[in-house]
Amino acid sequence: MIANTLPLLRSVCPDSVAAFAPKSKAGPPLYPILCSREVLGAASYFVLAAMLADCKPRPRESSAREGTFIDTLQHELESRRYRLGTVSRFIKSQLHRPRLMLFLKDRVVHTALFLVLDAVLSEVCSENDPVHVRTLAAVRATVRSGSYGFDAFDIEGRGGMMNRGSYQTLLRLVAIHVHDDDLLRLLKLFLKAPVVDVWGRDRRAAG
Repeated sequence: MIANTLPLLRSVCPDSVAAFAPKSKAGPPLYPILCSREVLGAASYFVLAAMLADCKPRPRESSAREGTFIDTLQHELESRRYRLGTVSRFIKSQLHRPRLMLFLKDRVVHTALFLVLDAVLSEVCSENDPVHVRTLAAVRATVRSGSYGFDAFDIEGRGGMMNRGSYQTLLRLVAIHVHDDDLLRLLKLFLKAPVVDVWGRDRRAAG
């Protein structure tokens, strides 16, 4: 289980760790950290591990194809040309709760975003506040799963799901504590993503 992503970010992006300390609005932007090849690569490991039904990612040599994928994704994010695809709502039957799924590229970006958000929010959220605790737990569960299914969050705003985090609560925490417009814009982009219903069995490797 990931108690905190700071050790992971310290290992893959050591020069940027100071940016996650509690700071004023004048602090350095966090979006370039998200766009870094190291953070995107770390996020891709979590996504791949979830696709392989593994419990945690393992270091391995990157293939040329994977390197090209990360480089292209990095360029899209840095140039603000990244466009989120649709979210598939897989409906197995009326007796099962639908599962929301992202395309592979979007899962990597979403996981990288949550890696950075956890590193920031873990420094400012209170362990005595149940809402903060539940939100951080949902963020970390999302990272562990490589953003598979959005199961850790009540993304559609349904009531009565006290065991899951609220995307709206996360937005409020980010707006208060994360002074980076690009990160907030990206989070809102996922929240407002178009959803398409798909009947049948869901797939871990959507897209």
